[in-house]
Formats: sequence, C-alpha cells, structure tokens
Amino acid sequence: MILVSIAGMDTSFIAAEDRVAVNLAATNNDVLPDRLHNVAQRMIAESERYVAWHDVEISRVERLLEALQKQRSVYVTRVQRYKSTVASYRKIPNELIAEIFMHSSEYLYVIPKLNQTPWTLERVCSRWRAVAHATPKLWSTIRVRKSWSDNTLTRHITALKGLAWRSTGTLISLDVDVARSKEVVPFVTLLRKNAKRFDHISLTVDHTLARRFLASPPCLFYNLQTLSIKQSSNDQLKILSVLQGAHNLRSLTFHFPLPLDTLELSKIPFSQLTTLSLQSNGLPSAVLFEALAACKLLVVCALEISIITRHNRNIPNPTRLTLPELERLRLDIARGTQNADDLWIADLNLPKLRDFEFHAMGSESLQWRSAWSPTITRSRRLECLMLFNEVSEDVLEEILVATPFLIKLEMWCGTKFSNSMLRRMSSGELLPRLSSLSCVIETEEHLNLHLDMFDGRRLESNSAVEITYVHFSTAAAMGSIPLEKLIEVSKKYGVHFPGYV
Repeated sequence: MILVSIAGMDTSFIAAEDRVAVNLAATNNDVLPDRLHNVAQRMIAESERYVAWHDVEISRVERLLEALQKQRSVYVTRVQRYKSTVASYRKIPNELIAEIFMHSSEYLYVIPKLNQTPWTLERVCSRWRAVAHATPKLWSTIRVRKSWSDNTLTRHITALKGLAWRSTGTLISLDVDVARSKEVVPFVTLLRKNAKRFDHISLTVDHTLARRFLASPPCLFYNLQTLSIKQSSNDQLKILSVLQGAHNLRSLTFHFPLPLDTLELSKIPFSQLTTLSLQSNGLPSAVLFEALAACKLLVVCALEISIITRHNRNIPNPTRLTLPELERLRLDIARGTQNADDLWIADLNLPKLRDFEFHAMGSESLQWRSAWSPTITRSRRLECLMLFNEVSEDVLEEILVATPFLIKLEMWCGTKFSNSMLRRMSSGELLPRLSSLSCVIETEEHLNLHLDMFDGRRLESNSAVEITYVHFSTAAAMGSIPLEKLIEVSKKYGVHFPGYV
C-alpha cells in the first residue's frame, strides 16, 4: 500500500510506539489499553482527513479525465475527417454515384416517405444532394397512392408537378392507385400537359378518372410504351382516343367490369403490341379472335372470355391463326360460360409458346378438349402449364408426353395423375425436367403414390430432375388422411398443404 503524506497535516505528535500498538489492535481481537483510546481517536480523525483529501483529488482528476476524453473525441473526429479527404471513394465519379443511386431506389411516392430512397440520399451531404438533383431518372419512377379517407388529390398534384420538374429531360413512369377523388379534371390536365414525358402509365382508378384520361385528344401520349387501366366501378368506357397516335405503345392492359365498346376496339393498335391483357366482361370470343389476328408481334397475352361465339375461321387463313412470337398465353373463362366447342383454341398456332394458363373454375362444361392440346404442345417448348379446369387422364397423358421440357405444372379442379403416369414420372420417362408440382390429392393411397414417385426421382441412378416445390390441395381428402400424416410428409418432402400444414 502506498501512503501519501499530505502537506499541512502534521501527525508527528503521535508517538511511533503508540501507532504500532493501535495498528496491532486493529488487526487482532486484543483489548486496547485505556491509555491508547485517545490515540485511536486522533488516528481516526487523521484518516478521515486523508479520505476527504482523496475525494477532492478524485473529483479533480475525474474532471480532468472528462476534459481529456472530450478533447480526444475532437481529434478522433478530425482524424476521420482528414482520412476521408484521401479516401478512395472520393475518386468515384458523379456518374457512377448516380448509377448507384438508381439501383438503390425502385420507385418513389409522390407524397414523400422521408425514410426511403431517394429522399434519404439528398440528406447525406452536399455532393450527394447535388448528384441526386442532377439525376432526373432518380425522380422519374413515381407512385401515387391515396386512401378512401383522403378524397382530395391536391397535395399529389402539387408534388407531381415538382417531380415532373426534377425529372426534366427523361421519360416518366407513373403508377396511380386512387380510390376516388374530386380533382379529376386538374389531375388529368396535368397528365395531358406532360403527355410527351410519359413512357409508362398505370391507373387503378374509378370510372370518372379513367373515362376522362382515355378520352384525351389523339397523338398526345406519343412516347407512351406501356399503358394499364384498371377500373373499379361498373361503367362502360366508350372512348379510347388516347390510343390514337400512340405509335410507341407496346404493352396494353385493360381490366374493366363492363365490356368495351366493340367499335372502340378498332382504335387499339394491336399490330404494334407485344403485351396484351384484356379482362372485360361481355367481350365475345369472336371479337377477341379478330383482335389476336392483328397481333403479329404479341409475346405475352391474357384474355378473359365470358361469351363464346362462332368466329370467322378465315382470319387470317382457312386453317389456323399463327402468332409467331407468342410465348405466354393466359385464358380466363368466366363462370357459366357455354358453347365451349366454339372456342378457338384449336385454331391457334403458337410455335414459341413456353407458358400457358387456362382458368375455367366453375365452368363445368369447359372440360379440356383433346382438340385443344396440339395448340399448347406443338411448340415442344412448353415450360409452365397451369390448368384450372378438369382434364381427363388420357388427354392429360397426351399433353405430358408431348411436353418433355415442362418445369412447372399446376392442375386443379380434380385433375389427377393415373398410376401409370406416376410410375413413368418416377423413372424420368415422363416430365424429366419437372421441378415444381401443384395438384389435388383425394385419398391417402393417392398421396402415397405421389410420395413413391418423389422417392424414385431422388435415386442416384435416376437422371430426372428432383421435384423441389410441391403444393398439394387436400380439401377433398380431409378426414381420410390423418393430420399427423400430413405433418410427417410436409417435414420429409417439403410439401405444402395450404390451410392444414
């Protein structure tokens, strides 16, 4: 122990032998003589003075340490700041920084969310703010979202004007989801005023805004490449003048509760479209066939059919309508649709078809026809097949034999594999590249046959691709398959049983 002698504290008047005696008594249990009691009291007072002095010194040193720590923090900050002046990232050109900004921000909301990019980027430093403001594309992918409780677009219109200014020199992508609004006229006026600036417009709106936009004068939106209109209310749209003069339009989506006016369909530039989605109740299948006949560049197509009518089979030739570039086709057949034999699927020639979806749930008369199969198998390129209707076992086997490159298969509405098909799938003779399967399971025995097929494809000697994603609908089998069995299968094979496991 180090004892500090404090100047001004004279302790020499206590005899050395008395100190030794008191210290000795403090270390054992001997009785202190009465004559030393006064000495002990003086030594107590002396030690208390030392404690007080050290308390003062500790307080002084703590203040000094705090001051030193603050000074150290200042110098650490300076070191970091000085290092940043020679850091390699300082050499990154503004053009590359702008490119990084573009990849960090997918889109922005008209009413800013200040904790999201690109708004956060301009608050980092003056250089980043200057780069952000000098990058028009950063502000050109815009979303407008408005709830039912907010029935005004005033703030959105003001903010949209500012973003239109920030994105000067580049084309704008606009995505609008507006439940209802009073400011339809000024909003559409703003769109028309900046018409040449838009290459993508998506509107999920009520009929008032949709009708006014679609009735815009021809040739305004001549840079528009993608247009999507999804109307939420039951009101027929009769004017499509906005499409006239839209020579760059390549993708068109119309989702309306009521049918489009047939005469107005002639204003749609089908011949230049690569993507087409028409979901409108009441459009006759013959009209849609004529539309397809004009779509020689079509790559992706989705159509809703609710009225099947005979069509002119001489369009464009007496035998078959060829869509040379079509790769993805989806057909939705409305509930209760009749006259399935007049549907024109068999009259299509799709040499590049890779993805086919057929939705006819609730339309019992629309069982898949054998005559339709060549349309989806002729290309020998089919990779994804989704059938939401009944298909007989023999027709299904014909389809699967003719689609050796199939990767994804979904079958619902009771369509199922026969035992022979499952055996051929197990060996890899059938569907050797299949990796995703969704279908209906009706009994525990049916489930076990599928599991045997999975095990067969997992053998090292089997060259077939392992099916890694499995989605089984067991609603029809509930009660016959114990829940414990479903849990065991789900864990072992990674099978999804929606609603149960």
